[in-house]
Amino acid sequence: MSRILYLFDNVSSETIKPICEKIIEYNETDNKAEKITKDYVREPIKLYIDSYGGECYACLSLVAAMRTSKTPIHTYCNGFCMSSGAIIFIAGHKRFITNYTTMCIHQVSSISNRYTKLLDMKENVEETEYLQKTLFDIILKYSKVKQTQLDKIIKQKKDWFLHKEDILKYKLADIVIEEQEVKNGK
Repeated sequence: MSRILYLFDNVSSETIKPICEKIIEYNETDNKAEKITKDYVREPIKLYIDSYGGECYACLSLVAAMRTSKTPIHTYCNGFCMSSGAIIFIAGHKRFITNYTTMCIHQVSSISNRYTKLLDMKENVEETEYLQKTLFDIILKYSKVKQTQLDKIIKQKKDWFLHKEDILKYKLADIVIEEQEVKNGK
């Protein structure tokens, strides 16, 4: 059974739904197999991500499915994982990049851009601050990035672009997939 999943789109309820469903399905299959097969080994789920990011709540839903999965989930980024796409990548149990991977971490955008009453705006700010803390806590938990670095992103209103060397330095990924030489020119 192929256990390869793809997130090559913006992060939204629609794009994460089939991924979450498959994670649950693979875990149920593995749970049953463990009951009947001695020394059963769970085959990792491979999640390939090339995403500019998207909705924070959808991101957290997928991260929750990944981190509660007993079956290991390996994340792969060949090209780019940005914003909530980066958070999903970082949440993998084992994380793979290439020489060409770009990651971007930044502060969250407001969840509301409409005209509204003062109390509604205060609630919006509180929820946005909660989302920011929750997303940054994931980065802090699964990497060597320091709180001071994340505080700098917020203070400077800056996007933090990272490439192979910094991704490895901050332990945002575990393994670089090396380029392969094609034999016989084919």
